[in-house]
Order: sequence, then C-alpha cells, then structure tokens
Amino acid sequence: MVFMSGRMVPAMAMVTSVPSPEHRGGFMCIHSSIQQLSMAGASYLSGVVIVQDKVGMLLHFNWVGVLSVCCTLMSIWISRRLVF
Repeated sequence: MVFMSGRMVPAMAMVTSVPSPEHRGGFMCIHSSIQQLSMAGASYLSGVVIVQDKVGMLLHFNWVGVLSVCCTLMSIWISRRLVF
C-alpha cells in the first residue's frame, strides 16, 4: 500500500494521454472509480485469504504477497504491449 502512489505515476502518464482534452475529466473520473473499486476488491480478497488460527497467528499472508507480485508483473507485461 505504501508504494501504490509511486506505481501509479507512470500508469497515470499513459492513461492521461488516451482521451482527448475535452473528454479527459469524465474519463479520469471513471478511471478513478474503477481504481478505487479494484483496491477495495483486493482488500476484500486479502481479507478472505488471510485467516487467523486458534492462537491468533495470521495464516496465508505470504499468498497475498505472491499474488500481489504476480499482478504487478502481469501489469508491467500488459503495459509494455500497449501501442500508442
């Protein structure tokens, strides 16, 4: 979560070049809504995956990390295949 803003700078540079200037405001509003919905979904999914045992230890926390790394690598791969 700490590095979310840093990862979004290059992505926002690519995204803001997509719509024409007169449509950019509406496009960015929808983009922001989808981004926040995705973050909420990721938080929910993490809450479903991570469980607590009888002693109080968190289990499967590493699965969330692996999934996060996989999603980041997939995003990088997809963004490199975009044609402007």
